[in-house]
Parts: sequence; C-alpha cells; structure tokens
Amino acid sequence: LPEINDVTTDPRAPPPFVAVAKLRGAGANSPVYPGAAAARLQAAAYPDVRPFIVNRSAEETFELVAEAVRRLKLRVVSEEPPRARSGRPGIIEAVDRTMIVGLYDDVVIRVEGDQKRARIDVRSASRFGSHDLGRNASRVRKILKEVYARLEATVPAAPGGRILRLKPRPRKTAVPKRPKGGDQMSVTPRIAQDRVQSDAQRGPAQKAKPRL
Repeated sequence: LPEINDVTTDPRAPPPFVAVAKLRGAGANSPVYPGAAAARLQAAAYPDVRPFIVNRSAEETFELVAEAVRRLKLRVVSEEPPRARSGRPGIIEAVDRTMIVGLYDDVVIRVEGDQKRARIDVRSASRFGSHDLGRNASRVRKILKEVYARLEATVPAAPGGRILRLKPRPRKTAVPKRPKGGDQMSVTPRIAQDRVQSDAQRGPAQKAKPRL
C-alpha cells in the first residue's frame, strides 16, 4: 500500500475541505491536498477510485448522496445542496472515526451537473498520520457503493419533482416442486416423511408381552 493519507476521485481538482478544516488542530495534517506525487501513488495502487457519473439531475443525485451518508452513519459537519442557476455544486462534509484506533478521518463529497446528468467526487483524508493503510480508499469505495445502492433502490423523479419512489421488491414464495414422472398422490408431506424415517431407524417394533 502506498504511503499516502489523502485519497480522492479527482486528483486534478479535489473537493476542498472547508468546514472540517476548522476541526484540525495542532499536530493534524494539512487540509490542502498533497499534490501530484500523492496522485501518482494513488493511481498506481487504486486505479478504480474514479468519479461516479449518474444519469439523473444534480439535485436528485445530491439527495441520494445525502441519504447514503446518513445510512453509513457519518457525522455530517456541513451540507449545501447544489444551485442550478448559479452552477454551484452541492457539498457534504463529514467526519468518520476508525473502529480499531479511534482516529478521525475527514470526508468531503461534491455533486455537480445539470438537470440530466451529475458527477460525484469523493475525498477522504486522515486527520493524523502519514500512512492510512488503505483506509481512505476503502471509505471512498464504500460511499460510492452505498450511493449506487440508493440509485438501484429508486426510480428517477419526474421533471421538476423531488420525491423518489422505492422500487417494490417481488416476494419470493417457496413452491414445492413435483417430482418428474410422479403423480400428485406420490408426493409425501415433509412431516410424514420424517415420521417414516424415524420409524425406520427404530427398527421392527417389539411384540407386546401377554399379561398374566
């Protein structure tokens, strides 16, 4: 794993830390992206960490991203939806805490686009330490995977609408299969089969002794 502590889907123009940057005190890493050297190491180790393009409006995509962040239980520090008229992207800044050591990592998600298409960029950086042991790349993948799950669970909103309808999942009903070549009466119920097997394991029944 490369010795980096900052991973993003857009190394050329990474989403900046603004609100969470104020939470970094003395001894913390700089909120500024490390630059081209870190980008080269990231590209060699994590080539799958790329922007996520969605064929939905930027506003609707932002709502899905916000829901994904809540489902992952990240602590949201700042949330600003996109502004279509001004072209300002939507930004979500959040904090996550590692399970083992309990260190804090910072996350920023940017959503930009128009009424038909949106682009999602994610950046995850360790607040302390020079080596993240692959933690930030895993977090970026996890966030994008949850966003994809939200996309699969919804249908696109109507033009001008903001309400998402969940896709109903068909219920699977277990239907007993009829054996090939057999008639309907040859299918023995499961309870009866269990009784037959149990009686067979016991062996032949002993004859009752006559009473004197």
